[in-house]
Amino acid sequence: FNSISSTEHPSSLLEFGIGSMGAFTNISYNTVTGTYWAGILITDSYKTMVYRNNLSHNYGYGVLLQTSSGGDMILQNNFMNNSENAHIIFNLEYAIKDLFHAQCHYNHPILQSSWDGNYWDYPRSEPYAIGGFFMVSYILPSILQLLRIWVYDRCNFYRYDEHPAQAPYDIPSR
Repeated sequence: FNSISSTEHPSSLLEFGIGSMGAFTNISYNTVTGTYWAGILITDSYKTMVYRNNLSHNYGYGVLLQTSSGGDMILQNNFMNNSENAHIIFNLEYAIKDLFHAQCHYNHPILQSSWDGNYWDYPRSEPYAIGGFFMVSYILPSILQLLRIWVYDRCNFYRYDEHPAQAPYDIPSR
C-alpha cells in the first residue's frame, strides 16, 4: 500500500510514480497521482500484474506499457482524470531483444497484455479501447547514423478492456 503524489510545480513533477522492468512483478494497492509522464511505467516486462491501483490526475498516462514481452495483466484498477488513461508502445527492435532474452530465460513466446475489469473515468457499457502503436526503427546512412538519428515507422493498434467496471473500486490507501 503506497501513496505516491506529486503536486508541486509542473517542472518539478515526478516522471513516473512506479516503474517496473523484469518478470513476474506485482504492482497492487497503490495510489498514484500528479506524475508528469506516467503513474505506472512498465517496460521490458513479462507477466507483470497491475491490480487494484488508483491512478488519477496524472499529466501523462495512468499506465504506460512499453515494449513488453507480454503476458502482462492490468486488472481492476481505477483510472480517473488522467490526460490519457493508458497507452502501449511496442518497438520491434527492443521486442526482438526481449524475445531472445525471454526464450533463453523463461522459454515463452511474445504474449499480448490483457486488460480487464478496470474503471475508466465513468461507467461504460462498451469495451474500452487502449491505444498503442507498433514502431519499427531504421538507422539512416552516413552522417545521420553517426549522430544516432533514427527514423520510425508507426502502425497504430488497439487492445480492449472487454469488461470495464461500472463503478470505481474501493481501494484502501494509507
